[in-house]
Amino acid sequence: MHLELTPHYYLAAYRQRHEAYFSPNAYNAFGLGLDFDRQIFRLPTLILQGAVQGVNQHGDFGPALQGMAALEWEFVTNFYTDLHFFYFREWVDNYRLMTAGVSFRWKF
Repeated sequence: MHLELTPHYYLAAYRQRHEAYFSPNAYNAFGLGLDFDRQIFRLPTLILQGAVQGVNQHGDFGPALQGMAALEWEFVTNFYTDLHFFYFREWVDNYRLMTAGVSFRWKF
């Protein structure tokens, strides 16, 4: 079992801006994240991540939330598969994103 609390800062600066829904000169986010993972016997590992952020863009400041839930399974040595769901919500531009996916990776 693993539990981790992580402060973070994220900066993205855009050299070329195009007319788009999301096109600030710079995007700043600082926040606090919580990561948890746990494997029970030989079942897939449960991974939960969540973060609360303060976001600054377009000269406006506001809150943002993000979360991720995943199941990761190493069914053959060094070969992993996972099913994950990601959620992001930001109130400065009223922006929301949800994705779900499956990935495979080989660790060598």
